Amino acid sequence: MTAQQLSGTTALVTGASRGFGRGIAVALSQAGADVVGVARDRAALEDLRTQLGDAFTPVAADAADPVAAGRLIDTYQPRILVLNAGAAPLSRPLHKQTWQTFSTNWQVDVQHAFHWTAKRCCVRSIRAAWWSPCPAGLP
Repeated sequence: MTAQQLSGTTALVTGASRGFGRGIAVALSQAGADVVGVARDRAALEDLRTQLGDAFTPVAADAADPVAAGRLIDTYQPRILVLNAGAAPLSRPLHKQTWQTFSTNWQVDVQHAFHWTAKRCCVRSIRAAWWSPCPAGLP
């Protein structure tokens, strides 16, 4: 997408407080999108708000929470959804892991993607039924 195509578009980025998520939020903002950044670290989100200005809306929330996913999708109705949040893996050899420690990433990362995607698809289905026909580019 070009900057012109992103202008006025809302993008929601989970895991926006650091790493790839922060970089993606910065890039989308610089390309003209209005970015909603979601992460648990309120201070890091506020720091990013200072850097990006009014085009960035910080939301301190747990991206793995399905209620938060639904609320934020309903509130901001993003056209672009970047699911970047994830749990930090426990760094130890496999033979020193339990299923609970080993599967933490699976439980957080996959559930996070499932809840956000399911909510986003549900919103699209409702819009398609309500304002039929649903053009391919509908947010």
